Amino acid sequence: MKKFYQSVDLLPKNFLQLQAPSIWIRDFMPITSSRKELVGFYYKCEYLSDFGEPSFDVECIWAQYCNKVHHARIIADGAHFMELDRHWLVSESVARENSHLLKSDLSKYLENLLGKNILWMEPMPGDPFGHLDGIIAVMGVNRLGIYSNDYYQDYLTLMSHQLRNHGYAVIEFPVYFNNHNELSAEGLFLNFASDDSSVFLPIQEEGNVESHTLERLMGKKIKWVNDVGSYLALGGGLHCLTWEK
Repeated sequence: MKKFYQSVDLLPKNFLQLQAPSIWIRDFMPITSSRKELVGFYYKCEYLSDFGEPSFDVECIWAQYCNKVHHARIIADGAHFMELDRHWLVSESVARENSHLLKSDLSKYLENLLGKNILWMEPMPGDPFGHLDGIIAVMGVNRLGIYSNDYYQDYLTLMSHQLRNHGYAVIEFPVYFNNHNELSAEGLFLNFASDDSSVFLPIQEEGNVESHTLERLMGKKIKWVNDVGSYLALGGGLHCLTWEK
């Protein structure tokens, strides 16, 4: 198992420092298909130009850190995809970035590429990145978590119905707002690490009522930690900065 990380100093020993022109490693590094093959994409998404981020040659980075990456000839990033037990979730952002292709053809291409049926999912309203990994968490066999929030309730309800209609159990996770009344990644409790008995959260979250709800939903005890980096290898958290093979 190789794990790559960037931009955080306190890290487990099995992480490597990856020198790259972007901090969004999760987005431009390959994903693993259901056939256990590495698949990469053209990393020329619209949000890069919208945020003034440079485009760069991802294949040079892949060649340094990966073996046998299949370069899919479409524009996308890794956070546009999530693998479930029976499906791949794909953000509608991928269809929009590749609007020169018929969506039916794109669906067939992705199903052949990734090895499972595709479910197209609308990203969060107003999200310029169109990512899915900050909205949904895989909780076990056919079991998913999404966060609950009154402002986005209509959107989240439709997403829940879509997933339930395909046979997935959906539980809601708590979320709180930061001081600017905006959704805060720091307080989004889908971003946690866990093992068989515990859920690990950073010490600055301590005291929030949402942590007790998370403890109940997970059926595990909360452990508050100062050095979050050492727990990242357990999974969860900071998806945009991590990539594993």
